[in-house]
Amino acid sequence: MEKIRSTTRLASRRVPFKYCTRDVDRHGNERFYIRLPGMPKYRMTSAYLDLSGSITQAFTDEYHRVLAGDRGEKVVAVIQLEPGSVQWLIETYYRSKAFQSQAPATQKDKKSVLSRYCENVGELPFKKIRKSDIEASQMKRSATPGAADKLIKYLKALFNWAISSNLATFNPASGVSKIHSSTGFHAWSEAELERFRSAYPTGSIARLAMELMVNLGVRRSDLVKLGWKNVVEGRIEFAPEKGAGRFAQFLSLPGDR
Repeated sequence: MEKIRSTTRLASRRVPFKYCTRDVDRHGNERFYIRLPGMPKYRMTSAYLDLSGSITQAFTDEYHRVLAGDRGEKVVAVIQLEPGSVQWLIETYYRSKAFQSQAPATQKDKKSVLSRYCENVGELPFKKIRKSDIEASQMKRSATPGAADKLIKYLKALFNWAISSNLATFNPASGVSKIHSSTGFHAWSEAELERFRSAYPTGSIARLAMELMVNLGVRRSDLVKLGWKNVVEGRIEFAPEKGAGRFAQFLSLPGDR
């Protein structure tokens, strides 16, 4: 008992790491964050103190790794999480076949969005999340409506998977409407294309990128990966990133349009 009291007293002291702060929620759960100027806050995953009340080596190593710019993929053992919590559900989803079968870029984007969502609600029981809670999370992000709607999209997918896995009985994100409206990107006219060509002569990177997009009709995410390795016998061949998993396809386009 004395050891527990001693550890608690040590934990309540100021964290002796620059940019690192300690938060305690209303349930008494500790959370440690690194807040670097100009960067999103990072939630530490390593234990702060050991049973003797000393700062763990794992915590120190993770701190220095993050300060060096390597945030890595934060892998949290499901067994360490509170069963039934939002974070437990999300971490279980990450290990599912439904998630693992998605393209790496999609996995990375979903982890980024859902992990930030967990920073505020991760310890709450997911079965008590209601539509009004989802809408409140959406409106908190209304300054960036595209990001707000992406959160809703990913939460819908999360809870649909939970229902199919017999972990949930309803989807609280169902019926939440988008707040972002757009007519899409402006399509350049021939006159605008000619003005661009006049400003960027043949041989410039900007001109090359524009001509490739106009003549090949590829996405930017695919364009940046194209190189001489994709030129085969006068044709440009590559596999688009979108749909690279279940709907994988291979394109072979004429290179002399």
